[in-house]
Amino acid sequence: MLRGVTVVTGPRPCKARQPPTRCGAANTGGPTAPKLRLTFFDFKSFVEPVRLAFHMGGIEFEDVRVTFEEFAAMRDSLPFGQVPILEVDGLVVSQTLAHLRYAGRLAGLYPEDPVAAMLVDECLYVVTDVEAALVPTMRMRDAAAQEEKMALRKELAEETLPRWCSMIENRMASNGWSHAAGDELNVADLFVYTLGLWMRKGVLDGIPTTILDGYPKLWRRGQGGSQPEGRGLERTALKPRSRGSWFGSGRGSMSGLVR
Repeated sequence: MLRGVTVVTGPRPCKARQPPTRCGAANTGGPTAPKLRLTFFDFKSFVEPVRLAFHMGGIEFEDVRVTFEEFAAMRDSLPFGQVPILEVDGLVVSQTLAHLRYAGRLAGLYPEDPVAAMLVDECLYVVTDVEAALVPTMRMRDAAAQEEKMALRKELAEETLPRWCSMIENRMASNGWSHAAGDELNVADLFVYTLGLWMRKGVLDGIPTTILDGYPKLWRRGQGGSQPEGRGLERTALKPRSRGSWFGSGRGSMSGLVR
């Protein structure tokens, strides 16, 4: 079992409560630490950066994995009929980016400086735009739609994704950043990493697994093998920060992140 996390299967009814009035970051330990319960399906998707942020900060939380049948049964009790949801001391909150910013603040992975925070948000929304370009093709499951799907994937692989990747790469390079949105590891790195991992896994028909090879700021492969190294996201996203880490040796290898 991973330290700092309890993996739970099956849903429970979600009860609304009044938002807290306290301000500032929550404590990560002791009797005043918030009780956190993150609910999603049993796969990574874009909830994975939230899980990573909690793990990297040593934040204890329940990692609840539900089936599609269990989700259908609990859907009407959710604020917007969607998962993921994050429960904070019983308060039910939707939307992944809200979860990620909150987890980042608890874990020390979201800047306090307003300008630095704005740059992180910029990157988060850019990644959301890239995801939005891919998602319509994910819904084309019927045999009759496969020709259209592959035509769209071809356009994505040859034009859309390289254009977005080039812009992100140039944004980092022109500012001299070592990370996705500045010079320190933050939740933007985790979000970009998850997107890159998805695109490189070979699960997207028509999207080559080498799609990021030309962007060393985003994804740098080590010499003589498949293990990444250097200053790319595969290294910076894998450095353990404190207790409760599940990143193996912490040497920046991809094997530490993939479960």
